Amino acid sequence: MVAVGLKKKGIDFKSADGQSSTIIILILSSASQSGPHMRCLAEIGRLLQSEANRKKILAAKDASTVLKIMTDPGM
Repeated sequence: MVAVGLKKKGIDFKSADGQSSTIIILILSSASQSGPHMRCLAEIGRLLQSEANRKKILAAKDASTVLKIMTDPGM
């Protein structure tokens, strides 16, 4: 299960780069199976490396649009 939170003004998590976080991802998975969790984390990392994808997600008007972007970033 994955939950996505968006905060355009950002949240200060005292990150190493000093920037506030605008996209927060929560991944819930079974403690006994790390494979699916790691694949999900890797895919999210690849998606969010792209500034264009991050901008699309932050500009989304609703949850269904965020889901579409995250499952088909080329849209």
